[in-house]
Amino acid sequence: MVHFTIGIAGHIDHGKTTLTMRLTGMDTDTRKEEKEREISIETGFAHFKLPNGEGVGVVDVPGHERFIRQMIAGVAGIDLVLLVIAADEGVMPQTREHLDILRLLGMENGMIVLNKVDLADSDWLEMVEEEIRREVKGTFLENAPIVRVSAKTGAGIPLLVDLIARHLSKGKKKESEPVRLPIDRVFSVKGVGTVVTGTLFEGRITPGMRLRLLPQDKEVRVRQLQVHHQNVERAAAGDRTALNLSGVEKKEIRRGNVLVEPDFLESTTRIDLKIKILDGADLVVRHRSRLFLYTGTSEVEGILLFFDREEAFPGEELYGQVLLKEPVAVKRDDRVILRRPTPALTFAGGRVIYAYGKKYRFRPETVMEMRKEDLADPEERILSRLSVRAMSGRELYKDLTLPPEQVYCYLSSMVAEGILFSTDKKIGPETYFIEASLGLRQMERVTELLNDYHRENSSQEGMKRSELKEKVGKWPDPFYLWLVERLIQEGRIREEGERLALAEFTVHLPEKLAQKADEIYLRMEREGQFTTDWPTLVAEMGLKPQEGEEIMAYLIHAGKLKSLSEKICWARETWERSLSILRQRAEKGFTLQEAKDILGVSRKYLIPFLERLDREGITTRQGEVRCWRK
Repeated sequence: MVHFTIGIAGHIDHGKTTLTMRLTGMDTDTRKEEKEREISIETGFAHFKLPNGEGVGVVDVPGHERFIRQMIAGVAGIDLVLLVIAADEGVMPQTREHLDILRLLGMENGMIVLNKVDLADSDWLEMVEEEIRREVKGTFLENAPIVRVSAKTGAGIPLLVDLIARHLSKGKKKESEPVRLPIDRVFSVKGVGTVVTGTLFEGRITPGMRLRLLPQDKEVRVRQLQVHHQNVERAAAGDRTALNLSGVEKKEIRRGNVLVEPDFLESTTRIDLKIKILDGADLVVRHRSRLFLYTGTSEVEGILLFFDREEAFPGEELYGQVLLKEPVAVKRDDRVILRRPTPALTFAGGRVIYAYGKKYRFRPETVMEMRKEDLADPEERILSRLSVRAMSGRELYKDLTLPPEQVYCYLSSMVAEGILFSTDKKIGPETYFIEASLGLRQMERVTELLNDYHRENSSQEGMKRSELKEKVGKWPDPFYLWLVERLIQEGRIREEGERLALAEFTVHLPEKLAQKADEIYLRMEREGQFTTDWPTLVAEMGLKPQEGEEIMAYLIHAGKLKSLSEKICWARETWERSLSILRQRAEKGFTLQEAKDILGVSRKYLIPFLERLDREGITTRQGEVRCWRK
């Protein structure tokens, strides 16, 4: 199984493809045009085994200036780079540009291969090596070994293989992280269906696995899996992989798309970056200048935005943002390459500090915010988000672009330390979290809102849950429910059916309405079953409709009134007397007409009364007859 990938980079015609063939026995120039022109146009892929049996994939990237796009796509995701320099020519323009790109992509593990040593004498080789050391000074290759080989004759190849093995032993793969596979080729095979290829950046893939295609946001399923043309049951980070996919057509996919695990990364068109302008870039980089951004196998046009300056100069490091015409899928700490469209030139690279940038204001404070995000550790980044709003575990790991289990580990620790509140003891994707002090402030806000409501509506049992949620603000439903439940458990508020009230609150009426309430109740007792409908009664007592609603709510809460409908209420004594008479006179049940004859009231009062009996479960209807429930 192949678990490491090395890249072979360098100037055109310095022998990269011949070296690849010498190492692997495979010719990566497979296209007719490549054969005819004797140059690599597309990235070539091959593989071989080290003496210890470890599998190594080889990426032969194009050296010609016109094919820099393919070169960038080829080196993305490799573990070790071999910078090939021909002994008879030395350092050339594309050697320098490839070295710049490798530096900007954050490469740290590399070697220098001095090829074609059969074409030069020892003095010349010493001079070329001195030149190479000057060129790589200050780069990740400054202390790298220079291996003299002849890909044509095979001289030095055993030593090179031995050094490759030693360098790869230092490498670490990202098998435990969520799957991410940038697609570099897509085609259709008769009888098989859609096939995509790419180097698996992170994670493991197995047949039957469900993945998500970005930026299309389309779910696909892995039907078959190959690593270097061999059917396998698992591909791991570093493997050169071919996937037979179901659920998607060839025409729906293109180079630059990315396969990820469901529910992980999202596509983005605004990326916050720490930018490094190349020392040798012969240009001033201006705010809002056009560019091409390269990440993985994607090449997307965009605009470069600064927030505290109008231009940047060679050698500068600064914070900025790229606004893209099309979405891409990136993670924090991914490396990107920035190239000028005309004339084509690599002028800078960037490290992603936040994948989902926003539309920021042009001011120094924006850059300070970006710097803070860049320097923050994962716990600080989690805290910065949860100090503003409640977020679920799923929202957090997607926003942070970190593996879910890693985020859960931080969350568990922060909850245990009391830094965060969580809506569930079990930490998971549906659990919501909030910074503790913000959570406490929201609890205080709930009690303040209820207190204000009681002051204005003292006759009401409490505020409706839906009304309270609206006033609390746009918080996620699970968090709002947890907030209310916690206040209830702490004994600070209580439930009154669908209403919520402060624990110490008691329903009461203002003094001027309390007297009117007594008068209304005495009148209703006198009128009995033929009490005046409520709106008329309120008007006759010289009250406003709102005051009437307060009195009704108070009398119902106090148990003095029984509401039959919106307009009809009975005194409780009237209700209980009517119910008792009906039970005694119609023990086995009754029809509407029989109830009318027994109680002697009109349908205006009778129908609401009987319907209330049904709602309370005192009676149940069986056709035209109402029966008593036990």
